[in-house]
Amino acid sequence: MRVIITIAALWLVFTLPAFSQNDSTRYINGLPVTEDDTTGQLLQSDLEPKNKVTKVRRNEIPAELLKALNTDSQYQGWQDSTVYFESNTGLYLIPIKTEDGVRVYGVDRKGNPVTFDEVSRQRQ
Repeated sequence: MRVIITIAALWLVFTLPAFSQNDSTRYINGLPVTEDDTTGQLLQSDLEPKNKVTKVRRNEIPAELLKALNTDSQYQGWQDSTVYFESNTGLYLIPIKTEDGVRVYGVDRKGNPVTFDEVSRQRQ
């Protein structure tokens, strides 16, 4: 009888830890992470270019663009704002204040509009 109790006790000692193991899976933000998961490093060439916007002085504005700004009625009031150049796209950004907010024109060197955005003022 002692032999059976000893065998049963030894069996419990060796088998219970096998059944009570903790889950080795880690979770980050609710998703399981294993050793196979790796984070790849992006090459610099794979990253989006940095947005490079610089102020343009009045005397550095191309002549064709300046002519379009002075003659086209949609650009009326541009003299009261700062002209910016975005080197990634090659566009000149002209923000023009209106009663309702700000209109931002993106134009090329010749003054042709390429992009347009309007930011309205929040009225309460």
